[in-house]
Amino acid sequence: MANSIKQYGMFIDLDRCTGCNACVVVCKQEHDLPPRSDAVPGSKGLAYVQLLDLGPEGDYPHLSFYHVPVLCMHCSDPPCIEACPTDAIYKREDGLVLINEEACTGCGACPPVCPYDALNMDRDQGTAKKCTLCVHLIDQDQQPACAQACNSGAMIFGNLCDPYSRISKAVKAAGDMGFPLKPQRGTGPNIYYVRSYK
Repeated sequence: MANSIKQYGMFIDLDRCTGCNACVVVCKQEHDLPPRSDAVPGSKGLAYVQLLDLGPEGDYPHLSFYHVPVLCMHCSDPPCIEACPTDAIYKREDGLVLINEEACTGCGACPPVCPYDALNMDRDQGTAKKCTLCVHLIDQDQQPACAQACNSGAMIFGNLCDPYSRISKAVKAAGDMGFPLKPQRGTGPNIYYVRSYK
């Protein structure tokens, strides 16, 4: 019988990720996010998923690149909650870290404390915004849009507290090759990665 306790998270297989940008594109469509503005230097628009292209690795001519989708880590101990002076950022019982936009004043206290650069300031609406793992889809028993759009099967979403879930089995199978980003920051990220070599 599955565990009734929930901690939603994502497992991302970097060996499978092709850098196709489907997760970035579908996220912007799902949340109606503005595109990057070429008129503003350094602007990335609003982005809940960033795809980092890292490398090259190896010796010429045997060079390789790899791609790392980075989103809100839905941390077990999120520093953004402590930084928020209006308690607009909160953690649901299922582990999702969310923002109550009605309570958010747009003070900008949260982005600097996030080690993953996962918080965005929406200057038009005057609020902070971030990945919710598509809570509106989760509440309808659907997968986050990025996981649905991932055509290489690199993104696995689920309940990390359920030992029978696909994500828990993937984390267990990854063993020492599985890792969270920046574990030294002590935030307890619930987005895990695997790569055959690090």
